[in-house]
Amino acid sequence: MWKRRIFLKRKMNEEKAILYERVYVVGYYFKGNYGDDLLLDVAQRIFQKRVATVSYHSIESIEKEYDYGSQKPCAVVLFGGEVLNAYFLDRLVRIYLRTSHIVRVDETMVSVSPKLFALGVSSNSPFNETLLNQLSIFTHILFRNQNDYDTYLRLRPLETARVSWSFDPVFYAGKFPKMSADVY
Repeated sequence: MWKRRIFLKRKMNEEKAILYERVYVVGYYFKGNYGDDLLLDVAQRIFQKRVATVSYHSIESIEKEYDYGSQKPCAVVLFGGEVLNAYFLDRLVRIYLRTSHIVRVDETMVSVSPKLFALGVSSNSPFNETLLNQLSIFTHILFRNQNDYDTYLRLRPLETARVSWSFDPVFYAGKFPKMSADVY
């Protein structure tokens, strides 16, 4: 069943593919922490091949580095680790709230807010109402363990289309199965 689900999601995503002008990959990077540096390396391997303009930022610098004036489609990807907590999400919520507006482009109304994704993430704290509300900013969440995935769906059962789970991204540092790589 889970192979079929990945195939259906992949097929659905190909039909609705959006080309992002810029992708900001965000995490707890550039701190000299070997685990998080490994996640940065994995992110670079995944995104360098697939995205033309990608930049990597620590969570502390993303608010300064994000281009608030951009009217081109962009994505912010929270990538890897135990990052589903207030320390990370407060900053991303501020970006989301500052950019969630509609502008007039060529006589049409266009939303310029970024798409936010959380890939290979988990929570080091219980899922409370505040955390669940903050997670609503994400277009898709790919949990790095089944426990967080199951807990989230138990609390928000109608959101199955925007959440999934896979192995921790650090497993992709070496040789990995083709199906797992296709999830990303």
